[in-house]
Amino acid sequence: MYYALIKNNEIFGTSECPYTNEDIENIEISEEIFNEIEKYTYFEDEIIPDIHYEEKQKQKEQERINALSMTRSDFFDGTIKAFGADGNDLLVVIENILNTLEIDTIEKKIAINNYRNALNFYRNHSLFTLLSNIPIKISEDLTITITEEQWDKFFDETNKKNPEAYKELL
Repeated sequence: MYYALIKNNEIFGTSECPYTNEDIENIEISEEIFNEIEKYTYFEDEIIPDIHYEEKQKQKEQERINALSMTRSDFFDGTIKAFGADGNDLLVVIENILNTLEIDTIEKKIAINNYRNALNFYRNHSLFTLLSNIPIKISEDLTITITEEQWDKFFDETNKKNPEAYKELL
């Protein structure tokens, strides 16, 4: 027998035997539901499929991606492999982009300082949003456009220690 454990009108766990606590309600469930309880919710005294499950999973995945970081070395190794652009090359590009934006001088200086002195780069940093979906001129012969999804994949694959993570930027 399988049970969903309910407390305060929410599923908080499962068990293969009834839980003996007056604050916990035991609802008998199938093995299939037991094995995939995260896809279900408790509503009006029943365990039912959670219609928001996919949306919640997408949100969790985006939160995971946004929490990713990489070392300065990993970041520049990737940009060098992808475009032949190192930290100094990108600094010029970032300064040029910042100069086209309507932000005050102090914010620009802070952004450049963060870029120059960061030990790690964090996916959720506003710089990656700023550098998304705009043409970035790397050289006379090369202009790139990197999407939010490409940044996500680059950070994710780098986090997985994939030596070809840089290909996500191409």
